[in-house]
Amino acid sequence: MGKNAPYYKVAREALIKWNGLTKEQADKVIAESSFKEIESQVYAQGSMMHAVNAIGRTLGLNEEEISQFADEVFGEKDSSKMMKRLQDILENAKISNYNTIIKLIVDTMEAVHDGWVEDKAALFFKKKAEKRQQYQYLPLELIGWDEASSDLLFIIPIFESIGIAVNIEEIKNEYNERTIAFVEKYINEDETLAMDETLAMSVQDLADFTKLIVGLEYKHWTPEIKKNMGDSEFVEKNILPELVEKVFMKDSRSVLETLKIIRQRLNEEKKSLEKKILQADIADIRGKAG
Repeated sequence: MGKNAPYYKVAREALIKWNGLTKEQADKVIAESSFKEIESQVYAQGSMMHAVNAIGRTLGLNEEEISQFADEVFGEKDSSKMMKRLQDILENAKISNYNTIIKLIVDTMEAVHDGWVEDKAALFFKKKAEKRQQYQYLPLELIGWDEASSDLLFIIPIFESIGIAVNIEEIKNEYNERTIAFVEKYINEDETLAMDETLAMSVQDLADFTKLIVGLEYKHWTPEIKKNMGDSEFVEKNILPELVEKVFMKDSRSVLETLKIIRQRLNEEKKSLEKKILQADIADIRGKAG
């Protein structure tokens, strides 16, 4: 593939999107620069390698095969046989269940994010604190679609290279479902989120999110980050304001609709349980009367 490889497509987009180059300038950099020179400007290799490893392991490749896959992604060697094998695996998965592909893409997003959290742990207390971006170290499900979807820059060209067309709307729907399921785990029927009909975020909602974050078990945090994320005072001062400004306010309908869905589900489960208890009581009364 050479400079038609996924890495160089990612690099070109990064040079335009993040470095402010024109298309012509980006093309010139790609054409005239070495891999090392390009990487020093875009820093894409780490995230793309996390994606390659995640895809390869999910599809059952061994370490040698993953290495061949990486060679193709980074334009090091022509591994067309490996790419054909991946295409066959994914085509079979798509035929049996297209949702398998969507889940694989979101799983890959998660792997890239988790890898970034580990790789950039040192920035948490300095650069990210200064930029008020420490919320980025939360699990993928809690950072909001806008932030989470930024990693698609590293992922889409890889999937396209193995014949998978990426549908952003379907990926977003899967991400939102995962967010609902993730948050739902930390809220029970005795702690339903308090929202009015306008979906305005209440003080109780914010308190619930603080409690959620403090109680997280996220294995990709260093002990130092985990200690801070487990401190409610730190979360209230440093994480929650970032979430409100950069996630909740930016994508408020999505976030609050998520909370509303969770509350509705919990209420339905509670009513169903109450109905079952009532039916059991009636049956018991009738049994005694008989």
